[in-house]
Amino acid sequence: MGNKHDPDLDPIVPPPGAPDRIGVARSAPAGASAAVVASAPAPVIAPADPAAWSTTVQLDHALLVDGERLDAVTLRRPTGADIAELMEHDPNEATLPTRLRARICGVHPAVFGAMWPDDSERVAEAARPFLPRAILDIEAAPEAAGETD
Repeated sequence: MGNKHDPDLDPIVPPPGAPDRIGVARSAPAGASAAVVASAPAPVIAPADPAAWSTTVQLDHALLVDGERLDAVTLRRPTGADIAELMEHDPNEATLPTRLRARICGVHPAVFGAMWPDDSERVAEAARPFLPRAILDIEAAPEAAGETD
């Protein structure tokens, strides 16, 4: 008996363009390599439902911030890039919720302390649905609340 090729012993490989094929990005067209996809221009990405990505809270008591009148705060939903940039700048998780709120409100964190308490509370309530679960978990941790055993 010679060395005959047995096709049943050939390894199973995904078809060209399959997402689990080595060297092919999930979004690559059939036959395109990962290097080609990685060097392609970035796609234009925008919220599919812009109304779900922002809200505005009118302030009962306006502030002057760097000489500019602040009558309302417009909040926008944060992105993964927002979180990554905040963590890169300062990895302190204890201050992350405040810094993220400031980022999504487009203000410096000190502005929250300068707001009339009712305005600040309404902004915080409006921001809550915009915060990722991980940030809410950080706030709920006993250390964040100053509670220790």
